[in-house]
Amino acid sequence: MNTQLHYLYDPMCGWCYAAAPLLEAVTRRLPKLPVILHGGGLFMNQQITPGLATHIREHDARIARLSGQTFGDPYLQGLLNDPATRLHSPPLIAAILAVAQLEPDRAVAMLAAIQQAHYRHGLRVSEPSCLQQLAQSLGLSAPAFERALTAWLDTGVDDHLAQTRDLMTRTGAGGYPTFVLQRGHQLSRLDHSHFYGRPEDFAALLHAQLQVEAIR
Repeated sequence: MNTQLHYLYDPMCGWCYAAAPLLEAVTRRLPKLPVILHGGGLFMNQQITPGLATHIREHDARIARLSGQTFGDPYLQGLLNDPATRLHSPPLIAAILAVAQLEPDRAVAMLAAIQQAHYRHGLRVSEPSCLQQLAQSLGLSAPAFERALTAWLDTGVDDHLAQTRDLMTRTGAGGYPTFVLQRGHQLSRLDHSHFYGRPEDFAALLHAQLQVEAIR
């Protein structure tokens, strides 16, 4: 039976950053389980106003308490205070698609690298130069990544975003992040909300479900 895990996310979604350890634990404990990333367009060139910055900080504080994830001062006191900052998801999704095209096994790592660069180091991750540096840090060929990224940026990621929205509708997903386990033609959402800060327990739960399925 065809079994794979779909992960619906946005690179600039704080709760997806909270779920990053869960995704990492799954890929480490279940290396043979295919993980398919589906990026959503949560932010479209959104300027960070003082009001939005306050709203984001409040959510980030809650995320930090629940998940243990770190939000660095360059992000909290730098990026969020800079009126020139724009939150723009499509270039980040294009970069992850480019990595998935070149090195499928590194796509999850690219997502994690973008999240770390944004939330911990306060970098302008939507800029191509930053994305190129992150890809190189994962061992990808700079010219190959640049060509793939340019192709995705030129063609846009509209089709990919539309496919993500369609999957959200079909699975009843209410937002990001969402984990969907596919077994054959059956799609079932996994309730991960109780596992923030407990990534190993989440991976163990998924492993147990797959073991039961294998026995049937």
